[in-house]
Formats: sequence, C-alpha cells, structure tokens
Amino acid sequence: MKSDYYVLNHAGISIPTLPHGYRLLQCGDAAPGEWLSDSTGDNISEDNWYYCEMTGQYWAWKNTRGDNIGFCHYHRFLGEPNHIFSPEEMDELLKHYDIVLPYKWQCGSTAAEHFTHWHSRVMLDVLHRSVTEIAPEYSESMQDVFQTSAFRICNIYFMRREVFDRYCEFVFPILRRMKESVVRNRVDDQRYGGFAAERLLNIWLRHQSESVKIYETGMIIFDKSWYRHPHNP
Repeated sequence: MKSDYYVLNHAGISIPTLPHGYRLLQCGDAAPGEWLSDSTGDNISEDNWYYCEMTGQYWAWKNTRGDNIGFCHYHRFLGEPNHIFSPEEMDELLKHYDIVLPYKWQCGSTAAEHFTHWHSRVMLDVLHRSVTEIAPEYSESMQDVFQTSAFRICNIYFMRREVFDRYCEFVFPILRRMKESVVRNRVDDQRYGGFAAERLLNIWLRHQSESVKIYETGMIIFDKSWYRHPHNP
C-alpha cells in the first residue's frame, strides 16, 4: 500500500516535529529545500489567492496516485491529546473507514448566518447558485447543511483514494464556477475558495452519508496549544 499524506504550508511558516512519513507541500509558490511544490505538473497554484490550501489538494489529485491520501496544515493536525496520528495509524484506520475527519465545530449560529457574517451574503448566494447549476442533486443536502450550527472546518481529512477522487470531481468544478463570480464582481476578500470548500465538504458528506464510513477524531492546533474534542467545540 502507498499512501500520500501531506502537510500544507505557505512561505515562512515553521513546522512542528512530525511523525516520519508526512510530506511537506508548499502551496501557491515555489518550495524551499526538500519541500514539494503545488506549482509543478497539472496545477492551479497561481490562483492560491482564491483557492488557499485547495491548490495543494488539487495538485495531489492530479499528480499522485496513492491508495490513501490526506491533508493537514502547518499548525493543525489530527490525533489525540499530545499525539499526532502517524501515517501508519492513518493507514490502519482507513482499512476500516472511508474517511478520517475532525469533529464538527459548533459555530453558535446557523452555517448560513456564520458564512454571511464572516464573508458575505453575495458569495453565499454565489455558492448556492453554483451548486444548483453544477450539482443540482446536492441542493437538498446544501439546504440541510446551511441550517445546522455544526460543521467540519479547515479542509483537513484523510481518505481512501477512490473516495477522494469522487470528492474532487464534485468540489473543484463548483469552486471554479464561484471564482468566475469573484473575479467578475471584484470581491476584495480573497481566499473565498478555501472558505467555500469547507462548506462544500460538509454538503458532499451529507449527500454521501449512507455510502461512506467516517471516523472522527480530535484536531491539535499548535498555535493555540489547544486540542479540540466533542465536549470542547
């Protein structure tokens, strides 16, 4: 079995000591030293201003073929208190589950209200319209997700390859359609693609709820010295 597990990063950020087997992937720029770069091969690296960490995930989708694939961030990882899951532990989990995800985050309002408050109503409407046009069969799941107050954040997950491929075939056409509206409307808050992808993952998961088996775990956030678990959302 070959697995591709990545730590996504951008320039000038230090990385904590990781279990052997994670690969460092620079997003949106050429990579220093031993790092991989999402600016090689089939890529959307130059649009990192919009896609954020999703440029790294697109690169992995188009340029790698491991049996399992996963992503964490330079300061956010999956695991238990004081323990980042190793690639071997992830491999073992993915023998029994399709996806490993962080616990849901409670946002204190509906997901729609949260997106509107922190981003914009215009872009929420663009997201709704893009899903309806490109993947209308997901419309009901989208409504369900935006009415809830708990959703998964940060675009961090580990998946079996065939599941990841299905997700990418859903998410990237929608993000591309949304980007057309961002450029056309001269929206000044960048990174919308990354923020939208968080919601799109939840919509996709909702729609796939009967066909994928999920393992939930905590998120270790190094810059906050904080471990997120079900009773500390």
